[in-house]
Amino acid sequence: MNVDSTAPYITITGVEDLTANARTVSPVVKYSDVNIDLSKSKITLTSVADGKVRELLYKAKKQGSGYILNLDPIYIDDNYVLTVTIYDMAGNVTEKKVNFSVNKNGATFKFKPEELVGAYTNKPFTPSIEVWNTDEISIVSATINGMDEPYEFVGGELKFLNHINKDGKYVFNLEVSDTAGNKSSMKPVEVIYDATKPVCIINGVKEGESYEGSVNIILSTELPGDEISSVWLDDKLLASNEYKINNGKVELVVDTKGSHILKVQAKDKAGNLSDIETLNFEIKVPNVKLSSISLLPWAAVLLGLSLGFGVILVYKKRKKGDEA
Repeated sequence: MNVDSTAPYITITGVEDLTANARTVSPVVKYSDVNIDLSKSKITLTSVADGKVRELLYKAKKQGSGYILNLDPIYIDDNYVLTVTIYDMAGNVTEKKVNFSVNKNGATFKFKPEELVGAYTNKPFTPSIEVWNTDEISIVSATINGMDEPYEFVGGELKFLNHINKDGKYVFNLEVSDTAGNKSSMKPVEVIYDATKPVCIINGVKEGESYEGSVNIILSTELPGDEISSVWLDDKLLASNEYKINNGKVELVVDTKGSHILKVQAKDKAGNLSDIETLNFEIKVPNVKLSSISLLPWAAVLLGLSLGFGVILVYKKRKKGDEA
């Protein structure tokens, strides 16, 4: 009667314990026992990120006094625990674990506040960047507009220490490296901070002036990109179809007789509103030109003479007719 009290001997190659790998990993398991119990033996791979455990498929090939198992390649970035448990027919068991990471893609980034990426804002903010990586990372550089800025890096989040509260364009960059040898750079993030009110410009009409017949008013802003957002005439907010927009300028024609009050407000891309500009003016009925008025008496005289001369001619003709 043979008694087997020797536990299977396991070796794992293709990946080393506590390593970061910037490549696909193809583990190979070797064991020395020819009397393996395949019904009990198993090889599992645990994903640290989500805790999921799956059994790996393998092909067993006899080699010497044992077998060699070629496992499926592991190519998805994550931290893993490879557990090999081998039983033999006598019930002896050996378990071996390897902790490793697959990290082919390096780091991923998320800028915060996320809604400001590529946008305008008029609210001060403190920028930060979340960094995800399978392995431990080191900060290579963290810059704003190409200049190194002070920061703190805790729990996978880099936080710039200086607030953004001055008008201007800000470009944020971050570069990191990891223990797998990857170097990763965040795509530059651009944010424009603008807390300055836009300015309205009113042309074609002046405060307190009177105009005959009508007036053509042109409304614009001091800076390109800003826009006229609201126009009131005599305390009525005008709809967009009550004026024309030409090359970013508002064109308004006023031809109603009487006194008028014009109010205008502008808005910029950051959401700042201008002060409301108010202007009073008057539209009068057009006066007849003086040269035309001076001709009226002469026209009346000529008309009277013409009528008188015509009456005389008719009278003479009638008189001659009576004498005949």
